[in-house]
Amino acid sequence: MSIGPKIFLVPIRTRNLETDAFDVCLPAGFAFAGETLTGQFIHSLATTTLQNLAAPQNTVRPSIEEVAQFFGKCAENIVANRWRHLVSDYSIHGLVFGYCEKIRRSRIFSIMVTSASDEVIETKVDEIDLRRERIYCIGSGAKNARAIVDELRRAHQPIWPIKVMDKIIADPSVPSVGGAIQASTASPKGVALKPMLRRVGSTAGEYTVMGVNIFELGMVGGYVPVAQLHMVDDNDPDFAPVR
Repeated sequence: MSIGPKIFLVPIRTRNLETDAFDVCLPAGFAFAGETLTGQFIHSLATTTLQNLAAPQNTVRPSIEEVAQFFGKCAENIVANRWRHLVSDYSIHGLVFGYCEKIRRSRIFSIMVTSASDEVIETKVDEIDLRRERIYCIGSGAKNARAIVDELRRAHQPIWPIKVMDKIIADPSVPSVGGAIQASTASPKGVALKPMLRRVGSTAGEYTVMGVNIFELGMVGGYVPVAQLHMVDDNDPDFAPVR
């Protein structure tokens, strides 16, 4: 099992070279399935550079598609460099998503990088049509998740994404999927990571962000690490059922 955070914010900032003024864009999001270090390296490279964009004029913000294409180049670079240092399978399937201000709607792009060697790397960046793909599954549990979704659709039952994830995590036939659910939302305000407050038994609970139990981290001076609670239950508006 490859454990660790697999869903992240993508902060974006541009600088006007003529006036030295900065513009903070709406944050995008990045999630991935695959080898954890590779995904985290890709995110680190992309977000470090995306926060330092510069041009003579910065009046037009990058689109989600342009950000996704850049992530694809970062992913290809990281996979090639890791292959050169140690031959292994660094293939990765990522998602770049967020609210696109250019066309005023949310968009999501699939980034698939496969490697046969450091010189034979294939990168595909494709948009996922949210009007057709209401639930899009990636990773080692994708086949099982699609089977659950198909069964619910045949029975004309609502599909709760969180409940589908719970079933995959508990499925012994998919040992590569485990840990805590990590979640985010995209809206006209940008992408937001969602801390998850899950019930454990009748009295106890677990409060996680990026898969880590916040209760175990303590305070930061007089501050709690994350002030926003997000209870996952059947009335959760951010993770409503789809059909």
